[in-house]
Amino acid sequence: MAGYRRLISYIYAYEGEEKGKNIGFVKLESRNGQCRLSVNVKKVYVGGNDIGVYLLSSGQEIFLGNIFIRNGCGEFRTIINVENIMGTGNSMDSCIGLAIHEKGEEWRVYKTVWEDAVAQAAELEFAEITEKKQEDTEKRDEQLKKQIEELNREIDETVKPEIRQECVAADHTSENTADEEENAEPLEDAASETTAEAAKVLQQEEIPLGNPKELERLDAEEEKWGPEVLWARFWKHYPKMQAFDSQGTAEILTIRPQDIGLLPRENWGYGNNSFLLHGYYNYRYLILARVGDEKHTKSRYILGVPGHYYSNEKYMASMFGFPHFVLAKTQPSQDGRFGYWYADVKMENVE
Repeated sequence: MAGYRRLISYIYAYEGEEKGKNIGFVKLESRNGQCRLSVNVKKVYVGGNDIGVYLLSSGQEIFLGNIFIRNGCGEFRTIINVENIMGTGNSMDSCIGLAIHEKGEEWRVYKTVWEDAVAQAAELEFAEITEKKQEDTEKRDEQLKKQIEELNREIDETVKPEIRQECVAADHTSENTADEEENAEPLEDAASETTAEAAKVLQQEEIPLGNPKELERLDAEEEKWGPEVLWARFWKHYPKMQAFDSQGTAEILTIRPQDIGLLPRENWGYGNNSFLLHGYYNYRYLILARVGDEKHTKSRYILGVPGHYYSNEKYMASMFGFPHFVLAKTQPSQDGRFGYWYADVKMENVE
C-alpha cells in the first residue's frame, strides 16, 4: 500500500464561468507509481467533434484521450504514470482537476477541481459531527430538565413543609419572648452549658482519621508532577522509534488513540479527531514525541499522524488541527513524501 491515494471528485457542467449541474464523477486510485483514472458522465452534449478528456495542470491541459458518448452517457478509463503523465514530464501532484470538452471548445466545458472534492468531504464529515453533537446536546438538555423537575417536586414534598413548620415554630417562639426575657439568668446558665457541650463535640470531630502526614506527602508529591514525570512514564512503557530527524534531540514513541486519555485533559479531544482516526486506521499507529535541545531546557511535545505530503491531505490535516508536517527518516520505495502531520500537545494540566 506504499504511496496509496484515492480520490473521488464530482464533475459539473460549465457554460462560460457559470457552474451548472452535476453530470458525473471521476475516480483516481494511485499506487506504486501508477494512477488508475475512470470517468463516468451523463447528460453530455455532443456536437460534431470528438470529446476529449484532459487533466488540468499549471495553466495547461494534458490530453488523455477521447471519451465515447452515447445517448448523453459515457465512460473513460486509463492508467497514468504518476511522475510523467503521457510523456509530458508533469506529475499528478501538479494537477488540480480534470476537464471534458470538444477540441477547441472553451464555452461549454465539463470540469472538476480536486479542492472542491476535499471541501465537500470535509463539509459532509463536519455536518455529521455537528448533527451528532446537536443530538447529544438535546439529550443532555432533556436529562437536565427531568432532573430539575424531580428536584422541584422533592422541594415541594419535603423541604417546603419543613420550612412552614419552622415558620410556625418561630411564631410560637415570638409569642413567648416576654416570658423568656424574665428568666434571662437561667437561660444564660443553659447557654453556657450548651456552649461547653458543643466545644466537646467539636473537639471529638477534629480527631483525624488515618494518617494526615501521609496525605500531606501525597499532596506534595502531586505538586511536583509535571511534563518530565508524565513523559518518563510514557517512555517507560511505550515502544520507541526513530521516525524523523531533528536539529536537537527527538524522543519518539508509538501510541494508539486510546492512549490519548493518559495525557492531560486539554488533549482529550484528539481522541475523537476524524483525521487522526483515519490515519490510525491506515497505518495502525500514532506518534508521541518530545523534541528539544540536548539538556531539555526547552522541550515541546507533539502528537503525530502518519500521512503523505500532498496538497489535498495538507488541506484536510489543517482543518482538523494538524497544520505541521515532517518527513519520515525512512521513506517507502518510489514515494519520498511519507511523514507525519503533527500538532503540539500540553503535558501538564491547566487549571
